[in-house]
Amino acid sequence: MRKFIGQFFITTALTEVSLVYPVHFYAVHHSLLLLGLITALYNGLNGIGSYLWGLILDSMKTRKGLLIVLSSMGAMSGAVYSFNGLIGYSMIGFISALDAPLYSLVLLETMTEDDLVRGNSVLSEISLAGNIAGSILASVYPNPLVVIGLFLVSLVFNMLFVPSYDGRTNANRKEMMNDLKGLYYPVISYFAFNLSAELFFTVYVPLNYDMGNPEYVVFLSYTILYLVDEFVYNKAVSMIKGKEIKYIYLSIVGRAVISLALALLVVSQLKIGLGIVGFFMAFGPIFPVYSTAFFSVVVKGLKRNRATMLGLLNSAEDIASIIGGLAVGVAETLFGAYMMSFYALAIAMFSFSAYLSLKRLQSKPVSPQEKKEYTQASS
Repeated sequence: MRKFIGQFFITTALTEVSLVYPVHFYAVHHSLLLLGLITALYNGLNGIGSYLWGLILDSMKTRKGLLIVLSSMGAMSGAVYSFNGLIGYSMIGFISALDAPLYSLVLLETMTEDDLVRGNSVLSEISLAGNIAGSILASVYPNPLVVIGLFLVSLVFNMLFVPSYDGRTNANRKEMMNDLKGLYYPVISYFAFNLSAELFFTVYVPLNYDMGNPEYVVFLSYTILYLVDEFVYNKAVSMIKGKEIKYIYLSIVGRAVISLALALLVVSQLKIGLGIVGFFMAFGPIFPVYSTAFFSVVVKGLKRNRATMLGLLNSAEDIASIIGGLAVGVAETLFGAYMMSFYALAIAMFSFSAYLSLKRLQSKPVSPQEKKEYTQASS
């Protein structure tokens, strides 16, 4: 498992920057509009990266070389971050899109089927440890030099322990276009679900200040969330098995209720202090359940182009994050942002229902007479 140690240092660095810069930026400017804009910029570059890295991973066989590139680009981004926070933060948004997909491919391509479950568990634990370490560093020692050092350490581990081998190419353009047509409605649903999440998580920073809580509460909330997320991920597969669609709907409805509740809380002007952490912890861990169920239903049938298609869905997530960041600025108020989050979840539900209806129609046997009538009606 030494080949995955580099990810701990990469994830730690990425987590520290992604938490520190927005919080400190808002502490200085106290502007929802500006916070939304910098978040949109970060996520925009991350979305572009998701799609481009997906194409590269499907088309190229090299894995160790890309891991070395990832660590090197991270160190360079950290150096830029030390001089210009906004540019460095944006660059890190782009390269972070390569981290998880690349290490997941190394796992799939270098381990036997018998060892995959254990390997995936180890990889998740390493990523979780990096998230926790990054959130702790963000609260106690947010230094750009630490970010550079972490990426350099990851470079050393990737050079020493990641094996040199040729991965598999999975690109198939014809199948990819067919898969794209089938993913129209679920992409919209996934986009809307993540748009809601971006609105929620972006305004958590100003909500924390509005409730009179100190800055460290944001970092502490994310640390706890990472721990809970890991637990939920471990339980999600067995919990949702055979009930994926039910849990997708429950996830959407659950988050909609929380968003609406916070909108009402803001309107009431009731100050509940640390009580908002409870809403945060109820909202956040829903995603592991939703994503596990969603990918089980939507991506399960893909034989090829998986990295590209996952890159497309990740791009939809990041485009949602861009628009979510901008929407926070447009909303101008916490109430407006939470209501936008609620409406986005309504769109997620309706578009997923449309996907299921279309899927049932496509799987339903068509009689020769019905086919003839449909052809005549279409002509």
